[in-house]
Order: sequence, then structure tokens, then C-alpha cells
Amino acid sequence: MQELQRTTRESKHATERTAILAAVVPEKAHPFVLEELDLDEPREDEVLVRVVATGICHTDLTTPI
Repeated sequence: MQELQRTTRESKHATERTAILAAVVPEKAHPFVLEELDLDEPREDEVLVRVVATGICHTDLTTPI
């Protein structure tokens, strides 16, 4: 299984950089594309939640948008 999140430190004096591998749909009706993105640090009024599992219902695949 591919590691979906990597955290690296650029230096002791720089802010922490979190790189994530995200499934992105670049345009409507196009397939997902995996892209590595930089995740900003949470703002003061935000929290960072780690998702370890998810699911999809068959109706999500058949319901027209």
C-alpha cells in the first residue's frame, strides 16, 4: 500500500511542511489524478484530522449530479 502522507522538516528554523498525496478531479466528468500537494498548517480556528478509512456507497456511483 502506498504511503499517503509524508511529513518533512525543511530546517530547524523553518515551519513544518506536510506533503500529502491527494486524489484530485481536475475537471467535471474526468477521472481522479493523484497529485502531491503541500498542506498548510491549520489556522488558529481550525484542526487537522487524520482520516484512516473511508467508504463509498454504490448509490454514490449511480446517482446523477
